[in-house]
Amino acid sequence: MALVEVHQLTKSFGGLVANDRISFTVDAGMIMGIIGPNGSGKTTLFNCVSGFYAPSAGRVLLDGHDIAGYPPHRICRLGLARTFQIAEIFTRMTVLENAMVGAFKRDKRLGPAKEMAMASLGLVGLSSQATAPSKRLSPPERRKLSLAMALATDPRVLLLDETMAGLLPEEIAEILDLIRRIQQGGMTILLIEHVMDAMLNIAERIVVLEAGKVIAIGGPEEVSNNDRVITAYLGAGYRHA
Repeated sequence: MALVEVHQLTKSFGGLVANDRISFTVDAGMIMGIIGPNGSGKTTLFNCVSGFYAPSAGRVLLDGHDIAGYPPHRICRLGLARTFQIAEIFTRMTVLENAMVGAFKRDKRLGPAKEMAMASLGLVGLSSQATAPSKRLSPPERRKLSLAMALATDPRVLLLDETMAGLLPEEIAEILDLIRRIQQGGMTILLIEHVMDAMLNIAERIVVLEAGKVIAIGGPEEVSNNDRVITAYLGAGYRHA
């Protein structure tokens, strides 16, 4: 059953059409990948789905409820959270305090918010650094903290924007394992990623964008062997075994 539905979503900035009648559905519990060249409209799509932009046209349904044009805080309370390409954390606060910012979206009481925050930190492997200043975290740890902040809102749907960008192979493997564990807990995940081997390894279905339009939707093998996708994004000679 589709938990997220995007229907003919269009976003224009003056004469520039960044998203052009994009449509796809995401079943509950699925990991859906979003790929495409730089400037193809991936992050704009995430911004429209999560409320940072209001679509110029089209609909975004969350569990059958049209959320297009809702502000981010309202969408978050309905169960959709996201991360950003650059980890957004509060460097003057501790690791735990950062996670509690997310938890307060669900429960304004200090005790329950702290409990939810610690649970999210434990999931991403940062519970031992809960009292540490967040400014001391390494870049990979900052990405984990950003993820913990999103998880602390107790979402049903999680949007991850280039969570693996700039990471070493062993760090990417750790993030992939973390994403799988999050999915196993019942989460539905939409993932933007340029690390193609990682994307093909984890996504069940992939949406491919070019110049704001969908040029392919399918499983990893189907998409990676699509001639149009290879020409637009993957490059000549790329074939997924």
